[in-house]
Amino acid sequence: MAKKPAKKKWVPIITEVPYFKQQELGETYIVMPENAIGKPVNINLMYLLNDPKRQTTTIRFKITKVKGEKVVAEITGLDTSAAYLKRLSKMSKGKAEQSLALKTKDNVPVRIKATAFVKHKSPRSTLTAMRKAIKEFLEKETSTKNFDKLMQEIILQKTQKDLYNILKKIAPLTAVLIRAVRKLQ
Repeated sequence: MAKKPAKKKWVPIITEVPYFKQQELGETYIVMPENAIGKPVNINLMYLLNDPKRQTTTIRFKITKVKGEKVVAEITGLDTSAAYLKRLSKMSKGKAEQSLALKTKDNVPVRIKATAFVKHKSPRSTLTAMRKAIKEFLEKETSTKNFDKLMQEIILQKTQKDLYNILKKIAPLTAVLIRAVRKLQ
């Protein structure tokens, strides 16, 4: 006789990140909650913060543990949509990009990709000075903060504002973005 397939059920996915207030991220259809461990989940930031202005950013989560009949996901990264980057690129005359592999205070390896969009056509020396300033700022930020605090400040755009205030002294800017953050593991 054929074995009867196990019955699947909807299991809620929650996050224990304090600034999302243990919000439910969604549900997954599985046999047992333990089967979901390691599964990636991508959520648009607009839904998490109830702010339509943040629809260009996607937060990456990974299910890490089971808590009763729910599964818990932790943040593993952040991405900005390609369409938004293209729109900003059209509005500006140049950009300075920096991609760095760094370690946070709690020894979590991360890859951070930052971009500064310049209003006017700038000489190469200006863009080089901006890349150097971005590198110094991000190295200082990541070495003094743990991963959760760093992600919180990037999501709430505090890091971008601080970086903008440093870079605007070098050249007039359209925008400064942390366009991607990934936990390297």
